[in-house]
Amino acid sequence: MSSPALWGADVSLGDTIKVDIQQFYGIEIEKFPCQVAQVGMWLTEHQMNRRAGVELGIPYTRLPLKHSATIVEGNALRMDWTDVLPNDIYIGQSAISGLQNANSFAKRRYANLIA
Repeated sequence: MSSPALWGADVSLGDTIKVDIQQFYGIEIEKFPCQVAQVGMWLTEHQMNRRAGVELGIPYTRLPLKHSATIVEGNALRMDWTDVLPNDIYIGQSAISGLQNANSFAKRRYANLIA
């Protein structure tokens, strides 16, 4: 890994880091989980920024918080995801993937959706 000193004094991690919290989207079925997901994204961003700063030898934080992930409240099984997500790349936990472990209420609810 090259030394940050070779990059010049005007280089910051903001110019180096290509992943931004605004690139993340999510759908949660209730308001409270939306808020928890939002805070979780901010905490994860802060942890990764600190880790990058240590790895590259440049202290870095993005405080105050000015940007955030887009977490919307809704039923992902009933929504058109293109209303929320900017493109057709979806990575994450599918609402259907946990169906085999779901309780009987959740299984009936899912059955009603696809009927």
